[in-house]
Amino acid sequence: MKRNLNRCVVGVRALVAAVLTLTASGGTALAGSSGYLTDNDKIPSPSYVMTSPPVTFAGGYQIHSFFDIFTEISRVSPPPAPQPGGTSSRIDSFFDVFTELRVGLNGLPPGQPVIIGGRQTIQTTFSSASPGLRTFDTEMLQLNLQGLPNGAMIRESPTRASLGRFMIRESPTRLPGNFQIDSFFDVFTELSLDGGQSWIPADNAMRLQGVLPEPASLAAGAAFACVALRRARRNVA
Repeated sequence: MKRNLNRCVVGVRALVAAVLTLTASGGTALAGSSGYLTDNDKIPSPSYVMTSPPVTFAGGYQIHSFFDIFTEISRVSPPPAPQPGGTSSRIDSFFDVFTELRVGLNGLPPGQPVIIGGRQTIQTTFSSASPGLRTFDTEMLQLNLQGLPNGAMIRESPTRASLGRFMIRESPTRLPGNFQIDSFFDVFTELSLDGGQSWIPADNAMRLQGVLPEPASLAAGAAFACVALRRARRNVA
C-alpha cells in the first residue's frame, strides 16, 4: 500500500507542475474580475494564487510566485450569523495544503517551481450580511512550508497579522454557479536559512487571491485526500 501511495503522489506532483489553462468543472472564472462563480459557498477558496509583486527579504531573497491548493474534503461551510446579542461567530480551520512556489535564493534568479506540502490554520469570523451578500473577516494564523532548496523554510509571521476577507454574493440567476466568491489574504512571511533557528521577516506582504483550481490541482487534491485517509487509518489503528 505504501508503494502505491508513493506512486500516486509522484504522479500527481508531475501533473501539478504542468502548465494547464483549462477551468475546473463546477465553477467559472469571471472575466475582468478577481472573483469566480461556483455551486458552493465553502471556505477557503479551492486555490489561492500570488498576485502581488515579488516578496523580498534582506540579503536579496525573494518569493516570485506562490500557488496554494486546498483539498475539497478539507473545505468547510462558513460560520453562521451570530444570534442577536450573541458573541461573534468564528471558526478555526486546519489544513494540509499543496503549495507550488518559486524562490530566489542568494540573490539569484528563481529556478523551477518547487512543489511541497505544508500546514495552514485559517480563522474565519462572520462580519456582516445584507440581502444577497455575506462578508467574513479572515486571518491566516499559521503557514509552515519546508523542503525548499538549500533547506530553506517559510512561515507566516508570528508578530504581524495576515488578514483577509471572504465575500459571498448569492445570485440564483447566474449559471453555472449560484455563488460569486471574492477572497484574498495579505500574508506576511518569514524566511529561515538555518533550519528555523533564525528568521528573516519579509519586506512586504504577499497578496493571495482566491481562484478556481485547474484540472491538475484537482489531481493534487485527490492525492492529499489519499494521504489524509492513510493518516486517519493510522491514528485509529
